[in-house]
Amino acid sequence: MTYSIAFPDFGPMDVAIPAGFDDTSWKNDACPSFIGFGLKIWVDYADAAKREMENLTRFAVVKVDEEGCDIEYVLQSDDWNEVLACIKTHTEA
Repeated sequence: MTYSIAFPDFGPMDVAIPAGFDDTSWKNDACPSFIGFGLKIWVDYADAAKREMENLTRFAVVKVDEEGCDIEYVLQSDDWNEVLACIKTHTEA
């Protein structure tokens, strides 16, 4: 399932998901997600009023297990450049 099917009201993705990340969005999740390199990127709605919990940041990077289940939050931010820097740090080992 793609984010546009799972979240038809999300609109077009306004950030460029890095190469190597697959769309793993699921309709029962709070927002779209993408997995690659042992990490999951959560991309929440730009409009905080549409988020399941308005006080959360828009983006999160989480370590995942082999099945894609969240293990540990690595970063929570409203700044996409911080997300990209975090991914770079965790994939250039």
